[in-house]
Amino acid sequence: MLQPSAYQTEKIAHYFYEKTRKLIVSKSFTISDKGVKIVDIVRDVLRYVPLYWTATQLVCDSDTVYSDVVDWMFELG
Repeated sequence: MLQPSAYQTEKIAHYFYEKTRKLIVSKSFTISDKGVKIVDIVRDVLRYVPLYWTATQLVCDSDTVYSDVVDWMFELG
């Protein structure tokens, strides 16, 4: 069984945290004049975070492909 090191686990957790925050900010929208914002957390955030991680960490060489490039690739579809 493959076990990631503590450093790898923390790095993955940090990636998921940061990507989730970024998607929440970018996908939230205002529904009233009171400045209340909402986001469909499942549709717009949680279903995409693992896909982003897979694309940046497993498919692409993360040292040469930046996450902005992967973000652009997902926007094309």
